[in-house]
Amino acid sequence: MKHKIVRISPEYSDIDDIIHRYHFSEDDRPLIKSLYQKHFSRPQVQIAYDINPEIEGIDLDDFAVAIVTLGAEIDEIINSYVAKEQILETYILDAIAVKILSRAYTTLVKDVNRFSGKTVSSLEFIGDRFPMELTEAVLDYLKPDGVSLKEGYMLSPLKTVCMILPLKEGGDNASDNVEKICNTCSKCGNLKCIMRNST
Repeated sequence: MKHKIVRISPEYSDIDDIIHRYHFSEDDRPLIKSLYQKHFSRPQVQIAYDINPEIEGIDLDDFAVAIVTLGAEIDEIINSYVAKEQILETYILDAIAVKILSRAYTTLVKDVNRFSGKTVSSLEFIGDRFPMELTEAVLDYLKPDGVSLKEGYMLSPLKTVCMILPLKEGGDNASDNVEKICNTCSKCGNLKCIMRNST
């Protein structure tokens, strides 16, 4: 089992992606950049995962389970803007947090590829192919610091995801490109997935 803290370096190309994906206007760019610089200059992401653990309910031969979280500090920052009724800022911060979290998936996939000797074939967020009840079993197994389960299998902090990563033999490092292995949005039933690109 592996637990690691990853610091995600700022990439201001993230701002272009956020504007496009969330339909902000160019007029919003200065505010997005300001909030990005203020609160996400060196964000810290916690990653916990294991390869082929014995967890009932996962019908795969080779896989990894993982929990990735931005931690409670981001929740506190976003909640402070909510309390001041700064709606646009809240929406922007949420979008930035999702982008940072999704960028951490690349680190996770590379690690799993390296330590398993196999290749991650897809990102399976719990709630689509696998039932929500599995969240509790994965959380109990991995025990990431500061992560808990709330009512309705909601993870806390809010910017936390639980996933299963099926593995396959061979392949190349193409699966390091997270968007390539999570590109079936139109067929996916997980409408709340933070990587979702289609409705």
